[in-house]
Amino acid sequence: AWYDAFIGVDPSIERVPVRPGCESSRHLYQVQVENRDEVMLLLNRYNIFPGVHYRDNTLYWMYRHAHGSCPRAHEISNRVMSLPMHLRLSYQDVVRVVKTLKDVIEEQKQHP
Repeated sequence: AWYDAFIGVDPSIERVPVRPGCESSRHLYQVQVENRDEVMLLLNRYNIFPGVHYRDNTLYWMYRHAHGSCPRAHEISNRVMSLPMHLRLSYQDVVRVVKTLKDVIEEQKQHP
């Protein structure tokens, strides 16, 4: 809920939603951003280490025969990242992560 509140409606950060009527354990907090890999590297400079989960399966050699069969999954696979989420994450940590994420995205826009 803290991430939802601080990200708000920011067009440069697309939240991966929880389906209405569902109560998720939210063990991951995923967002989609442009230039995900570059954004992640910039966040690392601030000691924020997001993760990448659920890459498009058709990128793995055992599914190479299916490459291109899931265009939406492929598109999302290149944009999605998981923000830090763990039991010791404090309110102040979430504020710092979101502020830094927004700053990094803005920096990317000004210096592509």
